[in-house]
Amino acid sequence: GVTQRQMVMPTRSYLSQVELPLTFGLGEHDAVESLRIHWPGGTVQDVQVDEVNVQLTVTEATGS
Repeated sequence: GVTQRQMVMPTRSYLSQVELPLTFGLGEHDAVESLRIHWPGGTVQDVQVDEVNVQLTVTEATGS
């Protein structure tokens, strides 16, 4: 019943930088129901999350 959203903004202004990994807190939950990524080019990608407390590296899927 909880939806979390974050946006990667790799640059902000002159001489500043933002960390690229996004961190999501699950509180007392022990699983992720779904992960959906909206890429800047308009592609939407669903990613399976098999376990929590790990870092996932997601690459934009290419068309077939």
